[in-house]
Amino acid sequence: MEHTTNLFIRKACKLNILIVSPFFPLPLKSGGHTRLFNIIRRLSSRYIVDLISPITETEKYYISELKAFCRNIISVDIDGIHVKKRRIVGGRNNLRRSFFRIGRLVKGVPLEVSGFYFFELHDKLKELLSVYHYDIIQVELSRMAQYFNKSFYKNNPSLKILVDYDLSFIPHLRRYQCEKTPFAKLIRYIDYRMNRSYALSTWRLFDRFVVMSEVDRNKALEFLPDLSVHVVPNGVDLSYFRLSPREGEENRLLFLGGIRHFANVDALFYFLREIFPRVKELVKDITLMVIGEGWESYSNQMAHDNSIKFTGFVEDIRPYVTTSSVLIAPIRIGGGTRLKILEAFAMGVPVVSTSIGSEGIHVERGHHLLLADSPEEFATEIGEIFSNRELWNKLKENAYRLVEKNYSWDKLTSKMENVYEGITGAQ
Repeated sequence: MEHTTNLFIRKACKLNILIVSPFFPLPLKSGGHTRLFNIIRRLSSRYIVDLISPITETEKYYISELKAFCRNIISVDIDGIHVKKRRIVGGRNNLRRSFFRIGRLVKGVPLEVSGFYFFELHDKLKELLSVYHYDIIQVELSRMAQYFNKSFYKNNPSLKILVDYDLSFIPHLRRYQCEKTPFAKLIRYIDYRMNRSYALSTWRLFDRFVVMSEVDRNKALEFLPDLSVHVVPNGVDLSYFRLSPREGEENRLLFLGGIRHFANVDALFYFLREIFPRVKELVKDITLMVIGEGWESYSNQMAHDNSIKFTGFVEDIRPYVTTSSVLIAPIRIGGGTRLKILEAFAMGVPVVSTSIGSEGIHVERGHHLLLADSPEEFATEIGEIFSNRELWNKLKENAYRLVEKNYSWDKLTSKMENVYEGITGAQ
């Protein structure tokens, strides 16, 4: 359905936007966090923005920072919920949630989707909607659509927008394609089909659907040709991630990403097992820096290697980027677009990626970055960058010009506003 009312009859009047998110935007722990925070920060100058989301105990520290850009921040402490459930094993709330998820699974809702449903958050959302009228309700990721019933989508006058970072089921398809054993492959296929069915039924509920790239837009239209699909790419803050001289001459590779996103887990293990040993044969004294939370939980699955360092989550990745020679993105099962690549481009660090890793970014192979889809080729391309300073400089310069021209958050927020206003050409 398409919202036909012109929302901007009176430009001077600030409109109310409610953003419903599966995560609190700060700290900037992932590409999704970075995108949402930068969009909210820039929208706040022209709109009245409210946010509702789950929150963890450590994230509460950042509420005051986000309050500068939001009128209301409504959150539910999911750490507190989980602690309560552990203390009251078999308690009424625990059983209610378990039966809810089983019932939703029977109806075709994947467990990972219903796992983001919290009764406490639903109650707060209902209360919020009873107090405020919203001109725009923006739902981040399909899993949060379950907080509204079908009559709401049909009858509520707000412009309802769904933002999907990776088409939700595409990573499940690619994970299925990467499986080797027959039984695991069958399980992954069932998981993919269930997630695809849920996603497609959800997309139809919204007035407009926002994706990260033309690649994703074309994929969405293959399934639902009549869908109102708009492209608002991921971006980079060029005032924060600045082009700077490289510090030091250490031969260091950089991997950005924590375990919350399984595509990162698959990518790092793929690199460590099949690519890094080959790289060591080509580049003397090569090291790898891994930045991201949660990797300690996989320590028993990794061989001890002094050439690999795990930092955990860091507030500011810039010092690590400027002391690295190459960013690697050996992604095999992800979807959407990678902000980490754009941030490396902005800071003048060349990138070696798989085709899937760079998907959705308008790059030219050998001009902006190097692409490789086999372990042998990936290692060879890394070796080529280290042995060819002229190539290193060319990639650095061309990539920076690309982000400067096309991927600043200011330009991309304007694209988001075009979606709100319904301006022709927003796609």
